[in-house]
Amino acid sequence: MFDDIFKNKNMVPETSTILNYCGPWAGNLLECIKEYGDGLEWKFYSKKMGWTLKCLLESQTLCFVQPHEGDIEFVINLNKKDESWINESSQFRAQVKKEIENLRQYQEGKSYRFMVGSSEDRELAHQLIKIKSITLLKRNNQY
Repeated sequence: MFDDIFKNKNMVPETSTILNYCGPWAGNLLECIKEYGDGLEWKFYSKKMGWTLKCLLESQTLCFVQPHEGDIEFVINLNKKDESWINESSQFRAQVKKEIENLRQYQEGKSYRFMVGSSEDRELAHQLIKIKSITLLKRNNQY
């Protein structure tokens, strides 16, 4: 059933479907995204990945949510400013800072991804979304 919903290119899933198939933390993560974001858009990037929920703020990418059966993956692209704020913040564990530091640098930044399976993971996603939303708004002179 999961593959029928999230791997079928011809059928765009409903956002609420994540709550039924992606574990107990999916709802918490979506609430967090809605707190800072202003739009959600489903994208089909490949048959292997299936549908991905692209979360937007001011028409710019805030983060991505990748549904998995019984789980949910959080993905965020961090630019140099985001990374600088993370390194200066005492809210992030040293392990997270080190993981981000060691990520491969792409033109659009570093892509940090992790499975959301605990309140600690949800809080990490929340803090990353908060930082990303501030840098996006600052870029648009709205913060």
